[in-house]
Amino acid sequence: MSKQEKLDVPDVAFSPDQGVDATKDFNGYIVDAEYGLDPLGMVGKAEFQKRPQLAIQIRTEAYEKDQYEWYAPTRVNKTKWMYFIDAMNKCGALKETDSSGKNTDEKMASFAKSLVGMNFRWLEQGNLESAGQQDIKRLLLPDTYFGKVEIEEPIKVESEEVTLE
Repeated sequence: MSKQEKLDVPDVAFSPDQGVDATKDFNGYIVDAEYGLDPLGMVGKAEFQKRPQLAIQIRTEAYEKDQYEWYAPTRVNKTKWMYFIDAMNKCGALKETDSSGKNTDEKMASFAKSLVGMNFRWLEQGNLESAGQQDIKRLLLPDTYFGKVEIEEPIKVESEEVTLE
């Protein structure tokens, strides 16, 4: 079965009304999530480094490489963060997260850890209304929650230092 058949989406349009915008639509699970100024080794525009972000790493069979998304936690509506929280709530996954801690950093660390293993259908949304001056051009959001999968810790290989003579 091909990846396209798994998504149950026709791969060829035979009339104009069958055409779709180029967006991501795939099933995948969160293999890592981290909160901080450079989560998951994030590099990018300087303005992204000004405040902590939540980064998530999504593994899927639909793409060769893992997919990533970054959300800057805030209380402000119409932000990437609030769209993410709303999507998590709508699909029922938010109630399975943990945001315990004494301060924001601890709460975000708990929240990030609780996301690992969550399995979703992900949809890329575009041109979302923003609280800022420009609309959000693209945003990867969970659509359907399938439960948690177990994420295996990578096997750590111990090596000895060898000197060749």
